[in-house]
Amino acid sequence: MSKFLLRSVIFFFIVVSVKYMLPKILVKNTQNKRFLKDFSLFALFFSFTLLISLFIYAPSSHAQFSGISLTIPWAGREVEQGDVVVLENGVFALCKKDYDENIYGVVSGETAISLNDISLEEGQYVLVASSGEMYVKVSSINGDIAVGDYLTSSFTEGVAQKADVSGYVLGIALESYSSSDPNAVGKILAQIDIKSAYVANRSQKNLLQFLKTGAMSP
Repeated sequence: MSKFLLRSVIFFFIVVSVKYMLPKILVKNTQNKRFLKDFSLFALFFSFTLLISLFIYAPSSHAQFSGISLTIPWAGREVEQGDVVVLENGVFALCKKDYDENIYGVVSGETAISLNDISLEEGQYVLVASSGEMYVKVSSINGDIAVGDYLTSSFTEGVAQKADVSGYVLGIALESYSSSDPNAVGKILAQIDIKSAYVANRSQKNLLQFLKTGAMSP
């Protein structure tokens, strides 16, 4: 039985129970007439809320990642979990430049909550997450990645890199990654938090340390 059909059957039995069975039990007590009126309004609201929830698919406890993912229309090449997606001029695509201000999210697997556009058919969409903990494709093209480093888009299609200057970032690395081959691609867990961020590079850190040391000198 499909998940949608199963939810529909559950919804039907809840509505029948709330609308017909409970009032018959409570109507025996005439003092409960006001309660029944209020209860009927509650039942109507509850039923409507549950109906809306049929269009929001929330996987069970076996969900792989935290956060929220949603379906986006996709007409590009086949994508993989961890690909970095941008939205430019109303079109979704894989990233192709570094520090792209149009970063949208990461192609995700199952998340705590998935919002599905029922107007899109299978093969016409992909699931993308713009927040939460996700696996992200990365490379060492801009240096090895340490836990806590900012990640951003890169010139390698769909792949993130370490951010060593201020600009738009995808999020923060929760795992390290290193490779002697800058063209190699791996996956690490990251906290997705798309924003413009200030990143102090090595020269800036050295300057700040120099100023701090000078200020402390007699």
